[in-house]
Amino acid sequence: MRRRIAAIVLVIASTLLAGCVNQTPDPTTQPSTSSPQPSTPESSEPSATPSTPSEEESAALAAEDVVRAYNRATVDCLADPVSSEPTCFDGVAIGTELTNLRNLLASAQQMQTRATGSIEVVSVDLVSVSLDIDLKASPPVVPEVVLVVCRDVSGYDIVDKDGNSIVSPDRVERRVIEFHVLNYDYPDPTTWRVGFYVAPDEVTTC
Repeated sequence: MRRRIAAIVLVIASTLLAGCVNQTPDPTTQPSTSSPQPSTPESSEPSATPSTPSEEESAALAAEDVVRAYNRATVDCLADPVSSEPTCFDGVAIGTELTNLRNLLASAQQMQTRATGSIEVVSVDLVSVSLDIDLKASPPVVPEVVLVVCRDVSGYDIVDKDGNSIVSPDRVERRVIEFHVLNYDYPDPTTWRVGFYVAPDEVTTC
């Protein structure tokens, strides 16, 4: 009897020992071997806030846009004069210059000439900005931006009805012109127009 009891105990002990050695650990209970990822520190520097342009800066930018549009219209409205309306220049010119452009269009229609190519604005330099306005004064005080513009007309031509150029071969292809851009409805930013321009008596190349 003692031998049988001893044998049973030995079998039980062997079974328990085998269970402890061969037991596969639950993967959900295994400790993680990956190292923790460091958190990315948030920047302590405040984000840069874009500065708001001043009224003078905004006026200068608007005037430059109008001058560029004016030079495009000089070609576009005269490329097919017969189909162009006198109002073609209303969005870029006013006063004396608007009258000059309408007369130019009427002359092109009568002489059957047309413009080809393009006028390139090489550079624009700001001369002055005045935002004073008093339309009841005599003469009226009108907000004005003065810009000095370098224009390249080497790619611009005027041809007759047969397609022959009528531009002088001695034309200066690059020239400095002073544009005066006015706004009778200031502070409306959409109503800047070229009022007149001044070309120096002595041709200034650029």
